[in-house]
Amino acid sequence: MMQRILFVLTICLTSTLALGQSVDVRILSEAAITQGLTGGVEGESQYCLLQAERSLYFEERKEALDFAEEAIALDEQNTQAYIMAGDILY
Repeated sequence: MMQRILFVLTICLTSTLALGQSVDVRILSEAAITQGLTGGVEGESQYCLLQAERSLYFEERKEALDFAEEAIALDEQNTQAYIMAGDILY
């Protein structure tokens, strides 16, 4: 669990510095860490969104879309996942 949290923090820091979307990435990372500690599907869904952010940074749109879709499948109430999937498609 600790390795996963450190991995999430690393991705967040990289994304924050590289993408210039520090507010969005910080909100996602905070939610992923907070909810991920409880082990719920919401935390897993937020983690998938972070992976999608990382994929977009490396310009891998297909992989990013896969992660966004996985986030939706895990938590259908995650509106951020729908927004990200829509942004990736268009």
